[in-house]
Amino acid sequence: MFRAEVVVTIPLGLALGGGTGSEATLDSAELAGYGPIDGPTARQLAALAPNWQRLFTDCTTGKALGVGRTAYRPPKALLRYLHSRDGTCRFPGCTRPVSVCEPDHTVEWQDGGPTDAGNLAMLCRRHHALKSIGAWKYRQMPGSGNLEWQSPFGRVHISEPVEVHPGPDPGKPPEPPPF
Repeated sequence: MFRAEVVVTIPLGLALGGGTGSEATLDSAELAGYGPIDGPTARQLAALAPNWQRLFTDCTTGKALGVGRTAYRPPKALLRYLHSRDGTCRFPGCTRPVSVCEPDHTVEWQDGGPTDAGNLAMLCRRHHALKSIGAWKYRQMPGSGNLEWQSPFGRVHISEPVEVHPGPDPGKPPEPPPF
């Protein structure tokens, strides 16, 4: 049986018809594969949905934050964010592309860890296994996106996400080449 999936990214304030953010945020939602849609259309689609999957987003940046403890597997929007943030396996020195990695709960799901960006990192199978058996341990550094890894011998290694390195300032002309 074929079952269509309609994905609407909609700020909570817009869904409720109230005001919990800036006017620009409240007036627009996005229909995946289509683009921006108006508030009344977004509310109608939300009202007709047979079920909902909650995905928390940052109200100022729109970044996918997570689903808390409502689901073990990250939804597609959160996976897209993790792929964008991490770029490669987050194990120190590993360059395997994120396309061959899998999401890992820093604090394991069975131990109460949420399915949120601040508790997930993309790891290749090999390094996911090393973490799962306890050979290597890591923790997420709040606010920075960095992972602090501890080797079996107690050495500490820092792994930075790709997105930590900001791009050029859009209001500033690019620097000329050095030649």
